[in-house]
Amino acid sequence: MEMNIGFVDKLAGNQGWNGNLDALNDYLRWPQNKYKFVFKSAERIRNALSYPETIRWLTNNLAICHPENRTSVHAKIAMAEKNQGQTLFDVILEILQDHKDSIELVLR
Repeated sequence: MEMNIGFVDKLAGNQGWNGNLDALNDYLRWPQNKYKFVFKSAERIRNALSYPETIRWLTNNLAICHPENRTSVHAKIAMAEKNQGQTLFDVILEILQDHKDSIELVLR
């Protein structure tokens, strides 16, 4: 995530970035240039952002998400506890792939 933080901080300018993936997605909607994201050791990253990390991330989101979204977040946690559904790695890839016009994604 360090590269993403530096990348998004550059995009966000003075507004900064708190690590929120919705904010990352929003910032990528206004590309100033074409960017290349290279995941060196993609399999290692995939393993690091698998279901245990996904559960931790979603649990942390419960504290900050809108009350109307809590049911959905609880459902995602329940799925992740069964090793089902999207992992954090999947979520990040989906965000980047949704912006394929401005982002080239390379997994190594």
